Amino acid sequence: MVRRLNLRSYSTDCGCCDLCCVRLDPSMHSLLHRIHRFHDTIHHYHSAHSNGYSNASLQPVVEYLEMEFDPVATPLVLSSLQNSGPQILSLWGSPSLSDSSLVALLTPSDSLPTISTNTLSLDLSACSGLSATGLLFLADQVGGLELLNLGDLSNALNDAVLLRMALSTSSFTETVSAGGPNLQILNLSRCARITDRGLSALLSTLQPSLRSLNVEQCSQVSDLGLLPL
Repeated sequence: MVRRLNLRSYSTDCGCCDLCCVRLDPSMHSLLHRIHRFHDTIHHYHSAHSNGYSNASLQPVVEYLEMEFDPVATPLVLSSLQNSGPQILSLWGSPSLSDSSLVALLTPSDSLPTISTNTLSLDLSACSGLSATGLLFLADQVGGLELLNLGDLSNALNDAVLLRMALSTSSFTETVSAGGPNLQILNLSRCARITDRGLSALLSTLQPSLRSLNVEQCSQVSDLGLLPL
């Protein structure tokens, strides 16, 4: 069972398993070659353990996946994981992650794998290719997340996004029998365009689940925006 898969270029082989941490060469050819090998390994794993019946305990599980977004490699990895994960997906610091790429990852499609419904934590911090357009689409999908990191998105994150997130969270809460939102950890640090208005509206929908909030260096946020806490 694979718990953690790190496909960033600085990763090193930890020696604990073949797939846990993969050292990647700079060239895209080498990157795609290694991703294809991972894809084939998971495929053979499923084939070897299927035997005509379903056994969830035999399914490969990746709880944590970290990689820099690539329009070819990332969908391939997510496709390899099928319905087994990841629970934690980190694409932080991916300049090539655009609005259209994010929408594609979040939209069910036969041709492009989407972010798994099992994903509980999503890190899109410092993804400089995103704008408010992509985040507005993401805002409609955040109801089931437990952790969301949107730090260092000062050019993209604004009150309109926070207000949409508030609406989405409220709708999710009303339709889920659990009776409350899931989001527990929220990072909005270094996002200079958000204000008390948007933040307070969002926070009012995140009680009592929210346990950690980071609004460091959000210059337009004051104590007024934190009143719902």
